[in-house]
Amino acid sequence: MQWEGEAISQLGARDQLQRVSRADHVYESLRGMIVQGRLEPGSKLNQVDIAMELDVSERTAREALMQLISEGLLVREPFTEVRVTELSADEIEEILRMRILLEGWAIELAASRISQEELDRMRRILVRMKDKPSVTSAPRLRAQYREFHQIALGACRKRYLNEMVMRLFDRMLPYVMAARSPDDLVEQIKTNREYLHRLAGALESGSGKEARDIVFAHLNGMIKALNDG
Repeated sequence: MQWEGEAISQLGARDQLQRVSRADHVYESLRGMIVQGRLEPGSKLNQVDIAMELDVSERTAREALMQLISEGLLVREPFTEVRVTELSADEIEEILRMRILLEGWAIELAASRISQEELDRMRRILVRMKDKPSVTSAPRLRAQYREFHQIALGACRKRYLNEMVMRLFDRMLPYVMAARSPDDLVEQIKTNREYLHRLAGALESGSGKEARDIVFAHLNGMIKALNDG
């Protein structure tokens, strides 16, 4: 009987692990859709619909939603409605100014620490981004844009700095390449591609100051465009 009790306990632990793993899967799926802009700011989310779509329990869907709410990517409004967080212009500028300070430091460190393998991966991403841009390609390009920055910023080899920078980066990502006009969007995509090419070149040359200045100019340009708009 003791063995049976231990077996039941182990089974319960295994079920708990599987449920946590399913919640992580739902969390990662929704998070990716939010930061890539597939779920636009202000979009409503319903845990029943999510559970049915992803074939999980409502409890699992609720756990994933709560985690995203705790990160600030979702907000719970009156009557338990959950929406994708919308940032005001002031909040976007606040995040951009924080990124200037932290991202500039991270990328300067990365220039002297990045490996050839990481540089090669970044170059391959740039090759994939050469496809003719369109409105429908924006989420895919945001995912590639994030992948590039994740490699570049991770090369700073500072765990907490990288975590903080990427969290700020993800809060801003849905607003990158998000123009409503197709012509404006194509121009934004072109500008961001050129920025990534310059940044990759500076990192490859090992020039921390040049890489930092490129980041500064890009983020300050985003602030100017925000205020002019």
